[in-house]
Amino acid sequence: MQNERERQLDTVIEIVTPENVSFSYLLAGPFRRIAAYLYDCLFKCGTLFLLWVVLGLLTAYFRVHPGFLVGFMLILTFVLSWFYGAFFESIWNGRTPGKWLSGLRVLTIEGQPINAFQAFLRNILRLADLQPFGSGLIGLATTSMNDRFQRLGDIAAGTMVVVEETTVSRRDLAQFDHPDILQFADRIPPTFYVSPSLTKALALYVHRRKQLPPRRREEIALRLALPMLERCALPLRTNPDLFLCAVYHAIFAASLENPMADTDGIANTTGAGRERRTAAREPRETRSPTLSPTLPPMFIER
Repeated sequence: MQNERERQLDTVIEIVTPENVSFSYLLAGPFRRIAAYLYDCLFKCGTLFLLWVVLGLLTAYFRVHPGFLVGFMLILTFVLSWFYGAFFESIWNGRTPGKWLSGLRVLTIEGQPINAFQAFLRNILRLADLQPFGSGLIGLATTSMNDRFQRLGDIAAGTMVVVEETTVSRRDLAQFDHPDILQFADRIPPTFYVSPSLTKALALYVHRRKQLPPRRREEIALRLALPMLERCALPLRTNPDLFLCAVYHAIFAASLENPMADTDGIANTTGAGRERRTAAREPRETRSPTLSPTLPPMFIER
């Protein structure tokens, strides 16, 4: 009973992937989400105000009938009210400007990025969450009654809001001194794509690899490395452990060298997890360049 009560009070949710790798996410409570919502409201109001001023000046200059300005602003207000959240969450990997300022992101309940339909559905149902009379009591009551703090829109879309952990420092990054690992990591092109879930699994593996028995380490490394080896047309007898270390260094070292890059990836449990900014909108097949099959000698298993 005590463990169950602690689990209900805890705002950290653990998700286990089919590869038996567990990820932990810090759920965003209703009051933290209210702050993000207010930021978005300010952004929308500011946008409408600036457009009203600009269009008013243009209307006066070109002597357009004022009814045109009123009608156009009503259309813009409707578009911003109904499609603002869905638009940003679709193109910005589950974030709006308000969520970005608050350090929040929308994910599916499986921990994956949301799609456009889920973004549209959860935002179109916001009207129900704001009842009665715009007070938001229904949404507040709903988020308080389930373990994932989901409002009605989240329940319908199968989504949840989590707190991003995007702070990266040099001391959080696993270090590799062997020159062959660093040499191969430098040859991995910046367009090499690693999905958010695989990025996090890679970080967890590298930070825990020294604690694993050799046979278990080889088994996990092979399972993680095999899809990337096939995509890169590299020999299957490539040492999976060393290959993963090289990929890890290429991905996470790049995030430190370019701190202004978009961190669309998901942070790992050590705070070092980031996704390359190229993990964006293109089909996966177009983002998987072939690497040179010439590997350092230590990468080839005898």
